[in-house]
Amino acid sequence: MGADAGGGLLRSGNWLNRTFRPALRRANLDDSMRVHDLRGTYASIAVQAGANIKALQRALGHESARETLDAYAWLYEDDLTGLGGAIDSAAY
Repeated sequence: MGADAGGGLLRSGNWLNRTFRPALRRANLDDSMRVHDLRGTYASIAVQAGANIKALQRALGHESARETLDAYAWLYEDDLTGLGGAIDSAAY
């Protein structure tokens, strides 16, 4: 846990109620969203943007790239269609 503005203990419930949920409401997002949901969104956007898996592994704090791939490999399923063409383009 971190510290609050006065240097005291920052409790997650306080942070959720005072900061996170109001921010969700201001952004017109469902306030039942969890912080962990944002992590998945970050990972999926990074994958779609072509992020280096090792860089994404480090950003997510995973022990290995395998852990990252195991967690987010389903995001790559649509990429299989263009894989052959991408390999051909890179090879020639």
